[in-house]
Amino acid sequence: MKRKAATAALFICNFLLAQDVVKVSDFGFDAEDSTRFLQAALDSGAKKVIVDKRASPWVTRPLFCRSAQEVFFEEGVEVLAKRGEFKDKADCLFRPLAFHRRISACSTRRMNSAR
Repeated sequence: MKRKAATAALFICNFLLAQDVVKVSDFGFDAEDSTRFLQAALDSGAKKVIVDKRASPWVTRPLFCRSAQEVFFEEGVEVLAKRGEFKDKADCLFRPLAFHRRISACSTRRMNSAR
């Protein structure tokens, strides 16, 4: 039974990784910390990553974007820096690893104040 579940999970992961467009929620969501899901979507190789609206913000640690990839935020999406995880003044929510980037749409991206 465990082998069948592992095989099914591997199939789903491979299917998601082969897509031109992926939604982050297809990888998962955690209201406390969605970093692993956001980063998995960014690492998927998809040409377009859609950060879809959830009932609560996407809370994350620093993320690393790939080249030649569009990151699209659905209207009303909120991405929130996880408190205490951004210690350096240069830290940012989305750090591009290459220059061919595009981040688009109407969304809110918030960093927490050190105060």
